[in-house]
Amino acid sequence: MTMKRSTIIYSLFLFIFSLSIVSATAIPLSWDGTVEALNGKSDYSHYEFKISNISIEDLGNYYNATISVSFNKCILVENETPKNGCPVEDKKISFIIKRNTNTFMLSGKPAFFFLYWPNFSTDKSIYTSGIELKPSPTELYIKNESPENYIGWAVSLEGGPIKALRCTGMGIPKEPNEPMYCVEEKQKNISIRMDFKGQYLVDGIIYLHSDPFGIIKNSTPVLVDIFVTKTPTNIEFLKKAKSISPPSNPKKPIYLGIIGISLLLALAVKVGKR
Repeated sequence: MTMKRSTIIYSLFLFIFSLSIVSATAIPLSWDGTVEALNGKSDYSHYEFKISNISIEDLGNYYNATISVSFNKCILVENETPKNGCPVEDKKISFIIKRNTNTFMLSGKPAFFFLYWPNFSTDKSIYTSGIELKPSPTELYIKNESPENYIGWAVSLEGGPIKALRCTGMGIPKEPNEPMYCVEEKQKNISIRMDFKGQYLVDGIIYLHSDPFGIIKNSTPVLVDIFVTKTPTNIEFLKKAKSISPPSNPKKPIYLGIIGISLLLALAVKVGKR
């Protein structure tokens, strides 16, 4: 009897576990980017990263996002001494995100989850690392503004500028294997921006109070510069992603109308003079 009961419990556990796997949704997008520490000469750590896939699991008022990310070209500063090399080549990271604010806890403070936004809209501001970002409609192209690269109407989140201490000059090392080092720092104004086509990030320049990937330590604020990898697969996926409705008075047609009217008036004046 005990054996039978334990078998039933084990089978039920496997069934529930399998359901959790099935409920996870894979997003077939990839992103490239850089992370830069914002602490001047004290910490100018920086590196490149690539996110190859992301899966979303619904948890009701929360959701779990798991990403696979690889790292490259790391210069990490410890005790004001730069060192070449990344601590890991790649890893999987899971984030538990509160659905109504789309925030996760990062070093004890809420930060906006910048890869995926299930309740995207232009209705109200969102907040990340204590900074307000205001939404507005925008037309997006994944490369240059040519028809084949057009992916539709999207939401742009913008905020700032904020002041940050950045390394603005790098020195060349004496030895070839040694890392470059910071020789100049300045306070810079940084404007924050994220562009979402539907639920998916297309590109962004994002300020966070700590490194979301855990490569740069010491709770140093960072700047994440990220963009969707420009591949035909990604472009086609984003074209099919849900768009917002275009505004009733988009700027481009207004500007074109003003230019058109100006040209007609100029032509009328010229004809009148004849």
